[in-house]
Amino acid sequence: MARWWLGSLAVVALALLTSTAAACSSSDDGGISTSTATSAVTVSMSPTATPAPPPLPTAPATTGIASVDAAIAAVEVGDIDALMQQVTYTKQPCIALADVQPLEGRPVCRSGESTGDLVDDFAVGNCEGGVIRRENPAAIRQALETFLHGPLRFYGAYKTIPSVWGAGKYVAVFHARPGGPGLARVAMLDDAGIVGAATGCGSTPEQLAANQTPLVGVPTSVP
Repeated sequence: MARWWLGSLAVVALALLTSTAAACSSSDDGGISTSTATSAVTVSMSPTATPAPPPLPTAPATTGIASVDAAIAAVEVGDIDALMQQVTYTKQPCIALADVQPLEGRPVCRSGESTGDLVDDFAVGNCEGGVIRRENPAAIRQALETFLHGPLRFYGAYKTIPSVWGAGKYVAVFHARPGGPGLARVAMLDDAGIVGAATGCGSTPEQLAANQTPLVGVPTSVP
C-alpha cells in the first residue's frame, strides 16, 4: 500500500514538472522561443523628511486705515514704484537760513519766498530731520530706496507723536527679515498716503514702540 502511494506521488510530480516546462517554453509562428521569468520587486524606503520649522508670526492683514495698509503692503515686498504712487506732501512754513536749528526739519526759504510761506515737502530723517521739496521726485525716490527698500517685515503701526516725527498722523514701523539687522525703519503717513520715511537712528522696533499708542497690536519680535 505504501509503495503504491509513493509511486502515485512520483507520477503526479512528473506530471507537474512536465506541465511547468511546457508553460515556460513555447514557439510562435516564427520559431522564436520565449520564456517567462519572475521579476524581483525592489522596495526603496525614503528617509523621513525633517519637518520645517514653523513660520514666524506675521502681522494682522489690515490696520483698518487704507493709506497705512497700502504702505505696509508695498514696503513688505520692496515695491518702490507703489510707494512713489502713494507719496503725498505736508505743508510747512519755510524759515530763513539764519534761523535753522540743530536737527532742523523745516524747509529753508528759497529766493522769492518769505519766512512763513508754506512749502509742500516730504519728510526724511535719520538722526537728523530734513525735508525734500515736492519738485524733486528723484530725491524722494532715493529716500524711499534708502529707508524702506525691502525685504522688510511689518512690526506695528502707531499714532504719530508730533514732537518725535514732525509729520503725518501715523507711523508704520518695520524691521529686517531674519538674517538681517534688527534696526527699525519707519514710514510716516496721513490719511492720503506716505508723507515721510526715516530710520530709527539705531533704535530697535521695541524701542520705537515704547510709549506710543498702537493702531494694531505688535505682532512680532525682532529675530
